[in-house]
Formats: sequence, structure tokens, C-alpha cells
Amino acid sequence: QKYIRQIEKRLGYKLNFENLKIEKPEFKDGDVLFVKCNDSAFIEIFEYSKKNGDLCDHASLDTTNQFLDISGKCIIRKDEITELRLATEEEKKQFFSALAKKGKAWDAEKKQIVDLKPKVDVLKPFDRVLVRNCKSENWRANLFGYIDKDGFYCCVWANWAYCIPYIGNESLLGTTKDVEE
Repeated sequence: QKYIRQIEKRLGYKLNFENLKIEKPEFKDGDVLFVKCNDSAFIEIFEYSKKNGDLCDHASLDTTNQFLDISGKCIIRKDEITELRLATEEEKKQFFSALAKKGKAWDAEKKQIVDLKPKVDVLKPFDRVLVRNCKSENWRANLFGYIDKDGFYCCVWANWAYCIPYIGNESLLGTTKDVEE
């Protein structure tokens, strides 16, 4: 029985003792899985399994090098899989933490990776801020005005897509660096 449990754990299959048949678990779209392959291990959000048994995902984290792939194009071939199971709570935390560091989150209802809304302290008129319209632009100093109905930050003479407090982010002025977590 110990041998059988070890096989079940590594391969993700269960032995039904009533009919002595090996049952393959059915994963649903959005399940968080742990997949071990020949040379690496992944935590991924399952999308579907091809007829040949290859796995397709919405996003995956390679736990060996901490590479996060959110393209939804990663396919793990069935013959490379040495362990397949639902991810533990600790593995899920690791995966969602990696997503958050990239400013992303999993939307279970939409079944897709979405951008996190940047957390901005409540800004008051005339607060010193850094602003820019896209991530490739340098941060500029400005004074905060208000947020318009379309979500743009209205400051002196312009509207901006990105607006962060100047205090605590002084080192970003004139650079294209992202805000540190």
C-alpha cells in the first residue's frame, strides 16, 4: 500500500480499491496544479488537456528559475510529466505572489490573468506626485489635481495614465523604473 500511495502521489492517479482500476483525476479550467517534469517543476493554472494528454495552461511559474509565463501558450508534454497533482496551499501562495510582483492577478470568473490596479494612497489636491503616460516614459514631477471620470490623473496642465506619490519614490524621478513592491 505504501508503494501504491507513492505512485499515486508522483503520477496524480488514484487506485480505486473497489474495482482495482486506476482513475485519472479530472482537472477543471482554473485549477492550480503542481507539475514536475524531467528537469524542472511548475505551478500552473490549468486550462485544458489535449487528447494526447499534453497540458495547456493560462499561466505557469517555473519553480527552478522563478520564471513566470503568463502568455497562456505553455504546453507541457505528457511524456515529460513525472508528477501531476493539485497544488498545495503553500505552492498556490508562491504562484500568486509571483503574479502580484508582476502586477498581475488571476480572475477566476473571467478565467484570465488581469492587471492589478496600482495601490495609490489617497491623494489630495496639490500633493507632490510623479506622473507618466506609459511605462517607457520617464517619471515627471507634478502636483496632483483630481481623478477624472475616465480614471486619468489630472495634474498641472495635463492628464496622466500613471500617478504615484512623490514621497517615497523620489529615486524614480527621470527614470523609467517601476515602483518597488
